[in-house]
Amino acid sequence: MRCLRRAGLPDSAAAQADRRPVPAQRGALPLPYPYPRAGWYCVGCEQYKDDGEMAPGHVCPLHRAPCEERREENYFFALSRYQRQIEVLRPCHRARVRVG
Repeated sequence: MRCLRRAGLPDSAAAQADRRPVPAQRGALPLPYPYPRAGWYCVGCEQYKDDGEMAPGHVCPLHRAPCEERREENYFFALSRYQRQIEVLRPCHRARVRVG
């Protein structure tokens, strides 16, 4: 519990962490935010390619295979905003965050 207080978390979060994992709740931690991505994707490189990176006909110059047009929605969490708190909590092995 001392580790959680040093991390700047409220006492209620510290008390919960001693008993069970603390689920991420709106207002407590920011939820992951969507980051949609669309474009030409090379399966061999496992990355999106810009028009300038491809050969004519949307072909990957490295694999000489056609890239496929993809649309996907990824989610990101601003973990760097909580780096100090995570570094304090890590040695305790008590804090568990469950996104559900």
